[in-house]
Order: sequence, then structure tokens, then C-alpha cells
Amino acid sequence: MPQTERVLTDRDATAVSPAFGLGPAAALAGPMARGQLGQVWRLMTPSGWFAVKEWFASPDLESVGRNADFSETVRAAGVLTPAVIRTPNGSVTSDAAGGPVRLFEWIDLGKPTGASTPRPSVRWWLGCIAPHPPSSR
Repeated sequence: MPQTERVLTDRDATAVSPAFGLGPAAALAGPMARGQLGQVWRLMTPSGWFAVKEWFASPDLESVGRNADFSETVRAAGVLTPAVIRTPNGSVTSDAAGGPVRLFEWIDLGKPTGASTPRPSVRWWLGCIAPHPPSSR
């Protein structure tokens, strides 16, 4: 059965924004990016800009929760990644747009600027996320 793509509207923005505790939404723009599993819209609110991830099919919400926990863990360790925006009750998704959506802080990547663009080493990144073995000292 072919999947039908939704087109979010400003009406969805006025439902999604308060669902994540951001107050009334000004507008949605996009989709800004599209992948095999879904698309990303830009939500513009008085609180700032946010990325709204919308899936084409219902995701495994347990997996989505684990992914959010992982993202928050590596961000706290210093890995450059967008902040996860949770609903006021702590959920990482909301059905306010008629299907599950997830919010992240908006990061406008633009063009890389060379030396000013941070590029942590793979060893550093793995050190942040890998379990640390007990010290032998």
C-alpha cells in the first residue's frame, strides 16, 4: 500500500507549538528536508525556530524515546547535536498534528566555514558515548 505524504499547515503549527509548551505558533515552512521515513518542517514561534519531524508511517515510539535519551546523553557530554524538545509532560512526541511529530531545536547549518566549523575526532565522539571500563589503577 503506497504511503501518502501529509502537508502540514499553519493550523498544524498552532496545534504542535502549544503541545510542546512553546505558546502560539507563527508559521510552518517546508518541508525543509525529506527522507525515506519522513520529512522535517521549520516551526517559527515567538520562542524561536524549531525542527518538526513528521513520519510517513507510525514510528516505534519506544525506539523514538530511546533515541531521544541517547541524543540528550551525548549532547550533555559535549557532542554537537540539536536539543530534543519534549512536551510539558516529558514525552518526545505529540499527535497534535493528526499523527506523531517530534521537535528539535532548529540549527541552521548554512555553508561550512572551514576552520570555524567544529569537527570533533571520531575517537573523542566514541569516548563520549562508549561505556567506560573500570580503571585498573
